[in-house]
Amino acid sequence: MKTNLLHTSFLKLSTILLFSLLLSNTAFSITYTSIADGSYNDCSVWDNGCPNNNIQQGDTVIINHVVTSSSSMNVNGVLLINVSGSFSSSNDIEIASVGEINNNGSLTIDSELHIDGTFINSGLSVIYLLHIDGIVSNTGTIKVQDETYIHGGIVDGGGTLLTCDLDMENNSSSVAVTGSACPELLSQNLCCEDPNNLNPIDELSGCWSIDSVNVTICEMPFIPNAGDNDVSSLCNAGGSSIDLNSLLSTGVNSGIFTETTGSGSFNAATGVLNTDGLTPGTYTFTYTVTGFTSNDVSTFEITIFPVLNTSSSFTSCENELPYDWNGMVLDQEGDYSVTLSSTVTGCDSIVNLAFSINPASTSITQLSACSGDLPIEWNGVTANEGGSYSVTLPSSTGCDSVALLELSVQLLEMPAILSQGTVECPQDIIDLSVEDVSGAEFYWAGPMDYESQDVVNAFELDNSNSGLYSVYYVLDGCESEVAQIELNVENIFEYKQFDFPNVITANEDNVNDEIEVEKYVGNCSDFSLTVRDRWGNQVYVQERGEPSFNGNSILGEKLPEGVYFYKLTHSQGSKTGFIHLLK
Repeated sequence: MKTNLLHTSFLKLSTILLFSLLLSNTAFSITYTSIADGSYNDCSVWDNGCPNNNIQQGDTVIINHVVTSSSSMNVNGVLLINVSGSFSSSNDIEIASVGEINNNGSLTIDSELHIDGTFINSGLSVIYLLHIDGIVSNTGTIKVQDETYIHGGIVDGGGTLLTCDLDMENNSSSVAVTGSACPELLSQNLCCEDPNNLNPIDELSGCWSIDSVNVTICEMPFIPNAGDNDVSSLCNAGGSSIDLNSLLSTGVNSGIFTETTGSGSFNAATGVLNTDGLTPGTYTFTYTVTGFTSNDVSTFEITIFPVLNTSSSFTSCENELPYDWNGMVLDQEGDYSVTLSSTVTGCDSIVNLAFSINPASTSITQLSACSGDLPIEWNGVTANEGGSYSVTLPSSTGCDSVALLELSVQLLEMPAILSQGTVECPQDIIDLSVEDVSGAEFYWAGPMDYESQDVVNAFELDNSNSGLYSVYYVLDGCESEVAQIELNVENIFEYKQFDFPNVITANEDNVNDEIEVEKYVGNCSDFSLTVRDRWGNQVYVQERGEPSFNGNSILGEKLPEGVYFYKLTHSQGSKTGFIHLLK
């Protein structure tokens, strides 16, 4: 089924309407407007004499009152029925290929309405037999008592077509008006009011097209779409919930949620599952879309994971401090807590620790010196090199009482920078790190007055902050050498300096056969290219990953030589211009 033909048919309709308006404003056109109720052939009903039963090309008949007719009619001009108007005929009416009937009020035809031109309906039309070789734009209601025969014509507009006998067949004579011999039923609510014959479609022959997305049968989807199945998980935190509507696929029809498990926390009307306090486990739901002849069902499986809360206690000797616990460095008594994420469920778990310290009678002295400061005198000990110097004493608490000197002598080397140096795209995250030196303070400097004292740095890199970065560190008053690294972006696309190609020679000689937008834009950002012909019709659309424009339309048809208009939309802005298509 075709689902993208509305735009094409509306363009055709707009062209015909423009042609009709041009004809109606010529020097030879005549306009007849009703001034009272009465018969179509009664001259007193009109303000400008009697209109002909064969409305001539360029003439316009406007009905603002209740007008009846018993004669057959041929419309080559325009018959306009305004909101206040009502027109009924007991005989055949034919709309020629250049003619138009526009009903905004009430139209009743007790015989055949044969459409070779255009029929626009925003009001109520009751027709015995409807034969469509041209274009019907129906935003109101059309009720057909006998057969609706779309014979190469087009029906769209989003209105309601009440019929119990819809036939479709190709017709080469329709090409001049619709552009195609194949009949098309686009945006309509198709319905049969006969309770014994609910299916309004009777016979489909030759080439035909029904828009399965926008055509409904008595307000029910022609082909129901409940979307894809989904498997999701959620952590059972306080106040948490999940809206199943957010899990539905794009473009699904209206349907009904049903839970197949018994959570007791699901609101089928809103589609919201309240998980606050819900027992961890897996819960399943269905989404059912009822169509005219079948149903479609999608399934949703949601697993609820628990959030854990545990507690423990630990006592450390003072000389064993600091104590490393789950990434926290503890050197004071107290109650500590940390939130950890499970690698299995992805849910947070809260871990609590009651931390106490057994005191020691001596302390730990940590000293860092430059090599020029040696020897170091400490409590009668002469330290000529780095290392640990200690005296250990027993303690009644079970912890050793230790006098400890931890002396580090820094023979500082140049810091080792850990970074890939480049990123692929602007705004990509660059990891700028240095090999850690215990106890050192690092000092980074770079473009745009960049400064940092972190061992690990991560930031977005683009053209403005690319360049030379340097780092040194200070350890116990000693300063290291400076290390440097150049950070750059591999792919930089300057949109304002980009000149879009304006000529394409699509002759399949592998030379300038297509416009390779991705080659110019690079791999770092999305874009959208739209190509329109000289009449403003959209003939091609390309986004990242899609085929390049090579002189063919969206439908794969070869486009004629000429000038086409393009619009390139990019994250940095948009650019428009002309493309010369040569063969």
